[in-house]
Amino acid sequence: EEHYQQYHAGDWAGTLSNFHSQTGILIPVPEYLVPQAMIEWGAIPVQLEVFSSETLEQVDNAQNLWNLQRTTVTVLPDVGCGCDNLETKKVTESLVFSIAAPDETNYASLSIPASASVGKIYPDGILLVAHQKTSNPSRYEILVSVPVEKLNEYEYRTRISFEVDLNQPCEIKTPVSIIKERRISSTSSNGSISKALDSQTVSNLIGIEAINRPFALGSIRSTYSFGEDQNCIAGSMESLNLPGGVLLRYGTSMIGDSDGERREGMLLEFAVSSNNITGVTNLSAKQSIARAFLFRN
Repeated sequence: EEHYQQYHAGDWAGTLSNFHSQTGILIPVPEYLVPQAMIEWGAIPVQLEVFSSETLEQVDNAQNLWNLQRTTVTVLPDVGCGCDNLETKKVTESLVFSIAAPDETNYASLSIPASASVGKIYPDGILLVAHQKTSNPSRYEILVSVPVEKLNEYEYRTRISFEVDLNQPCEIKTPVSIIKERRISSTSSNGSISKALDSQTVSNLIGIEAINRPFALGSIRSTYSFGEDQNCIAGSMESLNLPGGVLLRYGTSMIGDSDGERREGMLLEFAVSSNNITGVTNLSAKQSIARAFLFRN
């Protein structure tokens, strides 16, 4: 909990973009969220502005269960007078999961109990949650929050999310969502930031550069290489090098469990570069790395 409070608790403001999980191609904002005038102008946005409020509390000490309460406010695209009183969409999530035992490495073998969710907080504050979907017991939403850096008095992080099916460990089933955001308060407002938002307030909170220069249109700039993994099944690994300094590799792998038996599951590897690098040739960029092997009991 200490690492979570240090790196993630509070209010955040940023931008969200989606990418195809096999090709990495940018997916524009769905047209049903876009005013008709913007569609006619050919000005469909590539990102949405989002605000999130987060808290993490223990709900069952005996079973080591924790509740991540997150309220997300999404600002819908608008034009003209609508920018003075922006329409928003507010969603509150309650994710209950057990936290795996801490260790000193950024590698985790997460055994997911039947009908349950599991999380891991890595030594440098990276939070990974495999959250079971109630509609499909074999399907899990993977949520990764990566503290990146402190820059210009703000703390920045990158959030990555997508869904996988552990009965088919090689595939990501949904687009990959990436949120680049900065912390605007270390105390959660439970989503009250959404009251009376206008375009000027949104720009001030998120940062005018993040709005005018979408990270999703930036260069592919991760400089990290994961190397070979001897446990991976040949031909199963896929890599996505995405804007925003995000590198994701995933596929089917084998690993020994606590009983010494080798189990098949899904290997996930993440590398996120700091925000302030200028291109792929900058090898001094800070890299945050996390690896997780997920399998079901």
